[in-house]
Amino acid sequence: MFGRQVVIPYVKGLSESISRIFTRFGASVARIPLRTLRNELVHSKDKVDYKEVSKCVYKISCKKCDKVYVGETARNLGIRVGEHKKEVESNNTLRFIRISKKAADEQQNKSAITDHVTRENHVTDWNGVKVVGHETDRKTRWIKEAIAIRKHKGRAIYTDTVSYFLSSIYDRLLLCDSA
Repeated sequence: MFGRQVVIPYVKGLSESISRIFTRFGASVARIPLRTLRNELVHSKDKVDYKEVSKCVYKISCKKCDKVYVGETARNLGIRVGEHKKEVESNNTLRFIRISKKAADEQQNKSAITDHVTRENHVTDWNGVKVVGHETDRKTRWIKEAIAIRKHKGRAIYTDTVSYFLSSIYDRLLLCDSA
C-alpha cells in the first residue's frame, strides 16, 4: 500500500514491533541508532553558559539525593535560577527549627524546589544547572518540560500545577529513549 521506506530510531523491544506494523502495510523499515560515535565525539559549538540562555527547559539537581527539579522559562535562565535561589535562601531559616519544620511542611511555596529544600533539609546544586532543551514556542516548551519530568519519573520535583499534562501512554517510549 505505502510502497515507501520508513526510517525510525532503533529502540530495543519497541522498534521491532513498529517495524512489523509498517511491513504489514507494505513499507520497508530502516532502523538507525539513537547514538552514534560521531554524535558522542563531535561537538563543534562552544558551550554557552546557562545564565545566557532563554526560552528553554532546564533542570536543577539536589546534592543530597537523586531528585531533580525540571522547569521552563522564556526569560533569561540566569535570572530565573536567581529567583529560585532567592526564594530557597529566604526560606532557609525555617528548616533548622523543629517547631518551624511542621509549618514549613504545610506551607506551599512558589517553587517545588523550595518545597523540597525546606521539607527535606537538602542542598541544591546551583552550579550544576543544565539546559535540557530549547524552544521558542511556549506551548511546545511546556510539552518538552512535561517530557523531561516524565523521563525523570520518580525523581522529578514538580508541583501539580505543571503547564501541560502528559498522558502515561507515552511512558514506555520515553523511558526506553532515556536508557
